Amino acid sequence: MIVQSVKTVLKKLVRKKTGEILQKVFQDAAIDAHIYYYEGGFHHAKSMMVDGIYCTTGSANLDARSLMFDYEINAFMFDKGVTNRLQDVYEFDKRSRCTLLTPENFKERFTMRQRVQGRVFSFLKGFL
Repeated sequence: MIVQSVKTVLKKLVRKKTGEILQKVFQDAAIDAHIYYYEGGFHHAKSMMVDGIYCTTGSANLDARSLMFDYEINAFMFDKGVTNRLQDVYEFDKRSRCTLLTPENFKERFTMRQRVQGRVFSFLKGFL
């Protein structure tokens, strides 16, 4: 399978490291990638639509640690109608509640105070 296009929505205050990794991966992968900041409030759901054929949505993170140890759930739906409806919701949110990530706003997302707080809390997290 060849990935031709990726569009993703992240919470506006995504950790800097995550944003940097995504930006590098998308640049290196030579694919059509768009990353949007969701600004419509708290966004916990994870949704994925694949080729208009099937979709998944829920609160589970799709990584090995989360799938083994966390108590969250996703629904997988193999239904074109449901997938298209979820795609419509995604497109509406993207148009009305999101900002496209650009190199300029990527660097300006956090104030100096937020960056310092992030560094301090990241350091302290290792002791908690």
